[in-house]
Amino acid sequence: MKHRLQRCAMIIMMILMVISCSIFLPAEDASQEIDPEEKSALNQLQVIDIAWEALEPNTSSHTRSNWQVEKVESVTGESVDEQFEGDPAPGCWSGPEPIENKDISPTKIYLYILMVPTPATPEPFYGTPSPTAPPLIPEPFLREAHFLIDPRTSEVVARKLICVIY
Repeated sequence: MKHRLQRCAMIIMMILMVISCSIFLPAEDASQEIDPEEKSALNQLQVIDIAWEALEPNTSSHTRSNWQVEKVESVTGESVDEQFEGDPAPGCWSGPEPIENKDISPTKIYLYILMVPTPATPEPFYGTPSPTAPPLIPEPFLREAHFLIDPRTSEVVARKLICVIY
């Protein structure tokens, strides 16, 4: 009986110590930004899918295989802010008018995607090719497509389409 009382007293003391220590720990602030080192919940294929959905209406071919991904990387808003300033598609006329770019927070971490058309490929020929025949160009009007995606919301924050201006 004496040992049981000692054990109960010891357990109660330990519980009181844990409670008293937890009072002095700072509460987690809900408004804190996510740690920049935290991994994105999106994988690379999901990021490319999001960028393609934003790009597809402005392409000539509407064919994903005509585009290749040059770059996918994490960047700070500060490092790419100037790149996305102004009109999201200056001089581009193909497809619907792109949505205006949203504000880019200089301290946030974003995912940057660069997509370019696949290089021109010659058509398979039978016989003598014509020297005046144009090469097969999958996307004759768009040269580059840059996207900035918020990894927490999966939304396109900014875009910049670089078009050929004839």
